[in-house]
Amino acid sequence: KIPPFFSRNLQALPPASPHLPPPVKYLLGQQQEAWIINLLYGISSTRYRVLHVIM
Repeated sequence: KIPPFFSRNLQALPPASPHLPPPVKYLLGQQQEAWIINLLYGISSTRYRVLHVIM
């Protein structure tokens, strides 16, 4: 399951499967992979917004 906080960004993310090695894709699975990518995107975008506000 994807947390609601990150699910809103899911549609905006590009498919990450081609960029990961096959073993990584196999271990993570599609859903968990999307959740991890979402988590990273959410953290990076939040950090960018915080820096933008500070500056």
